[in-house]
Amino acid sequence: MSGSASTEQGSSVPTARDSNGEPIRFQVTLQAEDYLRANQLNLRLRLFRRGMILAFLALWIFYSLLDLFLGGQWTGERIIGSVTAAFPVSLAVFAAIILVSWLYLRFSSRRLFRQNKMLSTAQSISAGANGVDFSSSLGQSHIAYALLHKWAANDHLILLYPGDNLFYLLPRRCVNEEQWRGLIAFLSASACPRTGPRPSQAR
Repeated sequence: MSGSASTEQGSSVPTARDSNGEPIRFQVTLQAEDYLRANQLNLRLRLFRRGMILAFLALWIFYSLLDLFLGGQWTGERIIGSVTAAFPVSLAVFAAIILVSWLYLRFSSRRLFRQNKMLSTAQSISAGANGVDFSSSLGQSHIAYALLHKWAANDHLILLYPGDNLFYLLPRRCVNEEQWRGLIAFLSASACPRTGPRPSQAR
């Protein structure tokens, strides 16, 4: 969880409520596993962004040109052969990079969680008419719905994105089922676009 926002949206936006009609407020003390799962979901979402596709294409072009230069022939048949041969090599290298990034994420997430005391500090979260408020012994922050870039969720958590790679984390384990359904329904009905997988309604 990181970042803050203070600009408010119009009061026409309803307060987020659970399936019983109660305003959604809850207490959160993040654990290292919460932060790891959040970063894993964030990495999965980044894999399908345009930049990652362009990175793979650049890798494919690089290995195609490398094969052409080493072969020393620039005939049409040779070019097609180099492009074809470079595809599985590029795919393997790209997959290896992603695998290393995924494995390193487990180490880096836990290390950052230990270093950043703000992440492990108990805090109160409330989803109000103008945005989501976070309050702890270290301070307060507010993110307005109008400033949300996107949101994502899986069976374990919700991520609120005020920026392309900046997110707030709401763990499912810290709310009851009525609050979870209320949060999903409220965000789904908002103007903020959703990205990524769809969580199940039951644990």
